[in-house]
Amino acid sequence: MPAAFDEIAIIVDDMPGDIKLFVVLAAFVGLREGELLELRRSDVDGVTGRISVTRKVDKEADR
Repeated sequence: MPAAFDEIAIIVDDMPGDIKLFVVLAAFVGLREGELLELRRSDVDGVTGRISVTRKVDKEADR
């Protein structure tokens, strides 16, 4: 069962400041793990709220 909104809020509050946005995006935006790991600050538009996903971690690359 997915975490409820209030549970996610508690989790986010307990995270270090530099990964809070990562946790929020993981919980609510639906990006894949590899897409989240490759996000840069410049990929998030603070005015429009748009996220530009142009890169991803390729888990199969090291096989």
